[in-house]
Amino acid sequence: MSDLRVADAKAASEIARKYAATASLSLVWHDVVACEYDEKSDEWRVVYEASPSLLSPYFRYEVIIDAKNGGIKSAKRLER
Repeated sequence: MSDLRVADAKAASEIARKYAATASLSLVWHDVVACEYDEKSDEWRVVYEASPSLLSPYFRYEVIIDAKNGGIKSAKRLER
């Protein structure tokens, strides 16, 4: 991703949005539900809602972002 430190929630949310767009070309973005910074692990946790298609319901997804370089550490869907 980037060589710059992720300093705020806005930057972390934008990284999550770009990840969602590239991970699934048909994913319809809705909104960020939560964005938290963990000082111990130096990570951002972003939870967002998106739909796999226009007519599908929204699901929640979680992305863990390394605050040092903006890299995605993990990503998963939280609920079915």
